Amino acid sequence: MLAAGKLPHALLFSGPAGVGKGTVARALARALLCAEGGCGACEACRKVDEEIHPDLLILVPGGAGEVIAIEAIRDVTARLAFPPHEAPARLVILEDADRLHLNAANAFLKTLEEPPARSYFVLLTASEGRLLTTILSRCQRVRFAPLGADTIATLLERRGVPPERARLSAALAGGSAKRAVELAAEDALEKRQDRVLALVAAARGGPRAASAAAAELAQSKEEIAGTLDLLGLWWRDVAALAAGAPEALCAFRGEALRAEAARIAPAAAAARARAVLDAQTALLGYANAQLALEHMLGQMGGPSP
Repeated sequence: MLAAGKLPHALLFSGPAGVGKGTVARALARALLCAEGGCGACEACRKVDEEIHPDLLILVPGGAGEVIAIEAIRDVTARLAFPPHEAPARLVILEDADRLHLNAANAFLKTLEEPPARSYFVLLTASEGRLLTTILSRCQRVRFAPLGADTIATLLERRGVPPERARLSAALAGGSAKRAVELAAEDALEKRQDRVLALVAAARGGPRAASAAAAELAQSKEEIAGTLDLLGLWWRDVAALAAGAPEALCAFRGEALRAEAARIAPAAAAARARAVLDAQTALLGYANAQLALEHMLGQMGGPSP
C-alpha cells in the first residue's frame, strides 16, 4: 500500500501478543519516515529504532491495568496541528489501543474522522472487541495470526538457543515469539522437564508416591503453572507418538517419550492430558493446590488401555 501510494490514514493491527504487530508498525515507521523507504542505516531509521524521531509518536498505557488518558490524546492532537518536523509524513502508534479511556477514545475518534494532512495512525491490539465500533469502522484491519511452533523454534535457534530448548519453548508459547524468547531465557526449563518425568513416575508409583509428589510441587507455588504447561505438552506428545505421528512433530523427543508411547494407548494419553487441563482449570478457580494435583496424578495412575 505504501509503495502504491495508497496507505490508509489509519491501520488496525490485531492479533495475539508477541506475534509481530509492534515490529511491523516500526518497520512501517522506517519506511514512511526514511527518505530511502526504510534503509535501516540512515539517521532517520536510527531515530525510529531508538524511538526519538520527532515525527514518530508512540502512545502506551502507563502500566499494567492503566489506560491511555485523554490528556495524551490531546497532546498528540496538538502536535498534529503542525507540519512534520523532518520527514515527509508523521506516524502515530497506539500500543494496546483497546486500553484507551472512553473519553480518550471519543477524542481520538474526532481525529480519525478528520485526520490531519500527512499524518498516519497504527493501532495495535490483542483485544479488538474492546475498541469502539466507530473507531474500528475508520481503520483498515490487518490481522496477525499466532506463529507456528516450527517458525518460532527456528527464530530461537537463530538466536543461539539449543534445539531442544527452542522446541519446548516454542511449543509452550502459544504462537507468541515474545513469550517463547522469555521461556527460552528461563533457567527453570530443564528442571521442569525433570519434574515432569518425576510426576509421571510418581503417578505410576501409587497413591503414596503421588501424594508426596503433589505435596512437593504444591510447596513451589511459582513453579506449578509452568510445570503443568510442560506436563500437558508431554502427554500431548505421547498421545501423538502413540497414534503414529512421527517423533519429529513432537516437542519432547528421546527414549523416555518413545518408551511411554509404546506402553500406552493414544486415548489413555489424551485422557491424561485432559487431567492436566482439568487441574489447571481448578487452580484458576482457587482450588487447594495439593488436592488438585493429587487428583490429577491419581487420574494419571489409572490403567493404561
